[in-house]
Amino acid sequence: MMKRIGMLSVALLGLSGCFLIQGRAEMVKRDQGGGILALKGDHDKAMKDAERQMASNCPGGYQIVGEEMAKVGERTKGAEDTKYEKHGDSKEVESTTEEVKEYRITYACKSAGAEPTSGGEGG
Repeated sequence: MMKRIGMLSVALLGLSGCFLIQGRAEMVKRDQGGGILALKGDHDKAMKDAERQMASNCPGGYQIVGEEMAKVGERTKGAEDTKYEKHGDSKEVESTTEEVKEYRITYACKSAGAEPTSGGEGG
């Protein structure tokens, strides 16, 4: 019984690891003229998902008009240490704050009969 549980645990961990390395594109903004997608996880897989989404939004084709690392928030990590002494307790608190960024692509839909002048590929 324990061997079965162990094997099942290893299998589940393996599957969850596969999901961690997957890539996907999340819609940030979209309208008839184009949009912005955030790429998450594996860049190549996320880009394939982005291409699928851009083609779906722009049946006449699309052009990638911008790429950027965008700040989307902050993450603060902290640690606290309490020293217990005869004459009283003291606490030391330390924290660091870092920016949280994501890779974004901005795309524009090609209008019927109009060719873009520069940039990416169309689907």
